[in-house]
Amino acid sequence: MKHRPGLTAALLSASVLAMATAAVAADSGSVLSDMSDPALLEKYRKEATERIKCKPIDDWDARMEAYRAAATSKWDRAGMGCAVEYGTQAAMELSVPSSAIWAFVTFRVDNIETNLEVLGANLEYFDVLAKSYSEHYQGIELSSELHVRWEQTRQRCDELLVRVEPLIPDVTEARILRAAYYLASTVKETPLDKQNEAVAKATAELEIAIKEKPDALNGLGQLLLGQVLFALPEFLGGDALRAIALLEEAHKLNPADMNAYRALAEAYLGERENDKAVALLKEALATDPAGVNPQDYVDAFKFLGGLGIRAGLPELAAQFADKREAMLKEKPDLLARKETAAFGHGGEDPLTGKDPSALK
Repeated sequence: MKHRPGLTAALLSASVLAMATAAVAADSGSVLSDMSDPALLEKYRKEATERIKCKPIDDWDARMEAYRAAATSKWDRAGMGCAVEYGTQAAMELSVPSSAIWAFVTFRVDNIETNLEVLGANLEYFDVLAKSYSEHYQGIELSSELHVRWEQTRQRCDELLVRVEPLIPDVTEARILRAAYYLASTVKETPLDKQNEAVAKATAELEIAIKEKPDALNGLGQLLLGQVLFALPEFLGGDALRAIALLEEAHKLNPADMNAYRALAEAYLGERENDKAVALLKEALATDPAGVNPQDYVDAFKFLGGLGIRAGLPELAAQFADKREAMLKEKPDLLARKETAAFGHGGEDPLTGKDPSALK
C-alpha cells in the first residue's frame, strides 16, 4: 500500500500520556456536561444530532468529490466532518476482497486503498475533535455536539475496520491503522480502563507490524510505538531509549513529517539530549510548508516553539512564532489556538482571563 494517512500522532501520544497519568475524565471533561442531568444531556445530544446532519449526496462520484474537497480541512470541524462521512459512505459501496492475493487477482487493490485512505481520514478527524474540547469550561451545546461527532466517527471507523479486518494478516498497513484507531478513538469519551486496554492492544499490533514490514506507511508504526513507549512509565512498559530509537527511524523514513519532529525533539529534551534536540528543531524550522497540511504546520510550530523555550533558546522559539504568524496571516481560516483561562485565572481581563491584544 502506497498511501500514508497524515495521522496526527501528537494526538495519539496525548492519549497514552493521559492513560498513564490517569488524568482523563470518563465523559467529555467539561464542567457543565459532568454536572448536567442525564435527561437534559440526552435532549441536547439529540438536538445536536439533528443540527450537524450533512446534506445527503446520492451519487458515488459526487460523494468522493465532496470527500476529496474537504477531508483535510482541519480548521473546519463541520466541513471535514461531512467530508469523512461522504467518504465513508462511498467506501462502503466498494467491494473489498477477502484476501490481499484475491485483491490482486480481481484488480480490486484500489478498493482496499480507498477504504484505508478513508479510515485514515476518520482517524485524523478524531484529532480535530479532540482539539475542540475545552481544557476548562465548555457549554452543554458544544459538549453535546462533540460527543455526537465522536461517537459517529467511532461508528464509521468500526464499519470500515470490519471490512478490512480479513486483510490484516496480509496487509500491514491495515494493522497499523487498526492500532492507530485503538489509540485515537479513546482520547475522549472513554473510561480509563478502556483507555488502558486500547494502549495494550495498540502496542501489541504495532510490535507485529514493525516486524512484518518496517517501512509500512513510511514509518508510522515506529512513530506511534515510539510515542507509546516514551509516554508510559517504566513500570507500565515504557522504554525511553527504545522509544528514541523508534522515533529516529520514523524520522529517517519520513523526514518531512512534522509529527516525527515533535515527538523526537520532545523525547531528546526529556532525556537531556539538548544538542540533538536543538539540531532537530533547526531542521524542522527549515521545513517547506508547501508539503504540510497548513493547520498541522501552525499547530506543530506552536509546539516546537515551546520546545525551543524549554531548550533555553528563546530566539529559536521566536523564529517558529514568526513563521507560524506568517502562515496564519496568509491563511486566515486556520485556527490560531490561542489560549484562554477559565473563570478569570490568568490573562489580562480579570473576568475572562483573556488577553484582548493577543487572542483571536
